[in-house]
Amino acid sequence: MSLLKRLEERIEKTIDKVMGKTRGVAEPMEVVRSIVREVERHIAPLGQGRHVFPYSVIEVQLYAGNEERHSLYQSVLIDDQEVAHAIHKNLQPPKCETPKALDVRVAIVGPEPPDWASTGFKIDYKPREARSSKSKPKAVLHVLAGEANAQEYNLTREITRIGRMVDVYGEDGLPVRHNDLAFFDDQNKINQSVSRKQAHIRFKKELGEYWLYDDTGLFGTVVIRSNGSRIEVSSNPGLKLAAGDKIYLGQACVEFRMNKR
Repeated sequence: MSLLKRLEERIEKTIDKVMGKTRGVAEPMEVVRSIVREVERHIAPLGQGRHVFPYSVIEVQLYAGNEERHSLYQSVLIDDQEVAHAIHKNLQPPKCETPKALDVRVAIVGPEPPDWASTGFKIDYKPREARSSKSKPKAVLHVLAGEANAQEYNLTREITRIGRMVDVYGEDGLPVRHNDLAFFDDQNKINQSVSRKQAHIRFKKELGEYWLYDDTGLFGTVVIRSNGSRIEVSSNPGLKLAAGDKIYLGQACVEFRMNKR
């Protein structure tokens, strides 16, 4: 079964869950197909049968003209990362060589139509942004409770995902998430309290801040501050992290540490 066919079946299931019916299946799937085809056009030949995708950042904007479509696109194409998955899968060898850290960013615009509204989407291609001359604060997650693939994890990415298992797959066998800090999927009760899609940390470079977001972990994501205050973390607006914060992922715990060196 082809990648896009499997994605189509998966999108249909998601829409059925979100909307209570399969109305609108063709439109989101056609959007994904069109985006994949457009991105594929930017693969460049290297010679001797080799091809490369020369960009490190793909920014996709989707036009949603009404609240229903906005909700549908948010649930299917962004929250479930269908656009990003399809692009990553389609740019794998042997078709082409791809930057190791290809960053696919997807956002929705509307209800006011942009000048490209008739196409339904707009794609910008960029090289990896040059690092700011201002040094990025070094941050580390130190595991205090539970067992993970690293006792300490350096936050070097713009987004760091945390959960149980490194690679998470759906029932259809398609990848749904890659966790950077991954707790082991074993019989350890603490590890089992961590959801496969627990939380993520985003570095906001324009502010020089790290923000934590819950990704609907079964037992929630909670931060205990050094002053003893307890904060339940949500998916929106999230929480700005401070040095010394203890992040509870279910029963597992990691400490957020910063080093200015």
